[in-house]
Amino acid sequence: MEKFPFVSIVVSNYNGWKLNVLSSCLESLFKLDYPAYEVILVDNCSTDGSVDEVEKLFGSNAKLKIIRHGENRYSKGLNEGAKASRGKYVVYFNNDIVANPAYLKEAIDVFEERDDVAILQGKLLSYFDHSKIDSIGETMDLFGNPITIGWGESDAGQYEKPMEILSASGSASIVRKSLFDEIGYFGEEYFIGYEDMDLSLRARLKGYKVLYTPKAIVYHMRGVTDLSDELRVRVRWHFNKNRIMTMVKNYSIGSLFKALPVTIMIYLLTFIWESIIKKNPRLGWTRVTAILWNLKKLGVICKERARIQSGLRTTTVKEIMSLMPQKTLLNNF
Repeated sequence: MEKFPFVSIVVSNYNGWKLNVLSSCLESLFKLDYPAYEVILVDNCSTDGSVDEVEKLFGSNAKLKIIRHGENRYSKGLNEGAKASRGKYVVYFNNDIVANPAYLKEAIDVFEERDDVAILQGKLLSYFDHSKIDSIGETMDLFGNPITIGWGESDAGQYEKPMEILSASGSASIVRKSLFDEIGYFGEEYFIGYEDMDLSLRARLKGYKVLYTPKAIVYHMRGVTDLSDELRVRVRWHFNKNRIMTMVKNYSIGSLFKALPVTIMIYLLTFIWESIIKKNPRLGWTRVTAILWNLKKLGVICKERARIQSGLRTTTVKEIMSLMPQKTLLNNF
């Protein structure tokens, strides 16, 4: 067990300077109480001068490496960061995260003690109110409805023990780098949304654990990076298509036949609700076009499913399903 294994911190950024979050994030990372790490800023084609401003403020810091990614494609940027990293572990932060100085030490100690853990998440608290929980893990119900565990709860000691979670939050998580060699990187076809859930499910199907640890603390500025209505519609579309794709790739046949028809029905009903009742047809169409995209890509998705199901499965479906909520969230479309 290494005392201080080298760690690579990958920060994903798009226009974080204009949003006044990026400098706070990087400042906190350069104050971490850990001796062996690098910070890799992956800039996803920002238009606000983020890279120039970071170079002015932090360019002299030897720990910093900057990757100018040529497109605003979140999941591909995550992979670019991992491929450029030198660490035994890859820490992922969105640009709206501020880290507690002890974060790395607390998290890496857990990894070094547990060879069965491939992905880890610490406690995410609200940046604006440290008494409120932002996330202690992610899960979803059988129909793919996403659920952030602990969100909005007062931090009253109810999550002070490590526990298994279905998936780690994409906002702040750590991946054992060797995992990428075993199961592949983040799916670049995801663009944004569910790529963290997909990676966690693939890790679990390989037999690894995804763990929450309470002592590794970061603070999340949730909502600050929400941008234009146009971008929100695009992000919603990616989330909608990726939800279906994640189910097709990772569910057992039995679970898929049980869940997928209901999910499709939810999409169609939501399309009617958003288009006619809410009078927002652009948002409603993201449901229909998400279904059509998956039909168009079905051959590719099924090929990836075959690889996952035949080559990786060492964990029972029952074990994975036990980490999903017993009650479904059909009202959370």
